Amino acid sequence: MAYPFRIVILCGGLSSEREVSLQSGEAIFRALSHYFPTERFILDDNALPPGLVPERDIIFPIIHGKFGEDGALQAILERRGFSYAGSGIIASDRCMHKLQAKEKLRACSLLLPQCISFQAPNFPRYEEICDSFHGKAFVVKPENEGSSIAVHKVFTKGDWQCFCSGAEEHLWLLEEFVEGKEITVAWLNDRPLPCVEIRPKGGFYDYDHKYMAGMTDYLCPAPLEESVMRRILADAEKACLYCGCRDFARVDFILMSDQLPYFLEINTIPGMTETSLLPKSALAIGLTFEQLCYEMIYPAIRRFGFRELPPHAMV
Repeated sequence: MAYPFRIVILCGGLSSEREVSLQSGEAIFRALSHYFPTERFILDDNALPPGLVPERDIIFPIIHGKFGEDGALQAILERRGFSYAGSGIIASDRCMHKLQAKEKLRACSLLLPQCISFQAPNFPRYEEICDSFHGKAFVVKPENEGSSIAVHKVFTKGDWQCFCSGAEEHLWLLEEFVEGKEITVAWLNDRPLPCVEIRPKGGFYDYDHKYMAGMTDYLCPAPLEESVMRRILADAEKACLYCGCRDFARVDFILMSDQLPYFLEINTIPGMTETSLLPKSALAIGLTFEQLCYEMIYPAIRRFGFRELPPHAMV
């Protein structure tokens, strides 16, 4: 079939997650080239590459972190009239800023760890934090970064002082440390996919455990009781709908020992590398990586106005 469009994959960018974006972009490019005319552009600044036109180009943004995932790129695409895959401006901005997402989701009865924010270098006193969290350990993370960038667990005053001595000057989130199983749910075109349990080999699920093969075990479908699984899937769907996500996302939880899931965050542009979670979850329902990428771009093709393709990777 001769298509009146091409798929344009935007990857790279300037954030701390650039390398992951490049890997994801290459993988998606190879996958979608099986179906459609496809081009890949590597962004080295926060702007669209020249030569793109909304009458021909459907955009698949796979730029993680700032500019690509915080609504800035989506605002440019909408202003210029492009059809693009993934969540829109408001949902992207809301989910990238973890505190915004949590405030939104408090209204829909999801369980959330207690959290507070601060702007470095105006660090709260350790004793004040302990009072807020009733003496429990806590996690400190950038308020608007992903991929477990610069995440620290704080168990003692020494841990806190060590963090403060090297913290960059931006907005940080302090979150009550909840211990349990790490569970993630992919959300694809208005439906949650099977839960994945994440079991890092030593330490916690930081950047290295996410992207270095062999450092983490993944169980999909996660070995959960039926009632627990149904609740997590329902909570994931609720989180995506309340935050206004579309097309695809990934929702992260901690499942406590009492079998109650605590919401952590939503990723509106999940990684698509060989160790990424969305492809693992899709494979559990029989979608190959190529078929998954087709499903991810399909709604954008429909929004472009081309309606001759069937859904569910049936080409």
